[in-house]
Amino acid sequence: MKLAAIPSLLCLTALLACHRAGAPGSASPASTAQSTIVKVDNRGFLNVTIYVLDHTQRVRLGTANGNQVTPLTIPPYLVTGPVSLHFLCDPIGSGRMPVSEEITVVPGDEVLLIIPAN
Repeated sequence: MKLAAIPSLLCLTALLACHRAGAPGSASPASTAQSTIVKVDNRGFLNVTIYVLDHTQRVRLGTANGNQVTPLTIPPYLVTGPVSLHFLCDPIGSGRMPVSEEITVVPGDEVLLIIPAN
């Protein structure tokens, strides 16, 4: 399991965990076409806009509502093989935007982003 963290700003932190779907060594054509997902477990009150950052761009994934788990798909053009990504959390109504540590993601991974309660 891979872990990364977002620096604590206004008590907003996040942990990332990443795992591959399916059993190890079960490479089939169906598994290579799987979506790469980030599940945002927003335990805070504020809704948060989630962005994925690679080394060249910032791409909006969507909004994670407060006190909900929201699955968001990372666009396939960003995950064409093993890539290093960061996630940016922009709480709506706040001026802070914490950024996660760098995490390596491959197609078909599921990333868990936890935003704890304030």
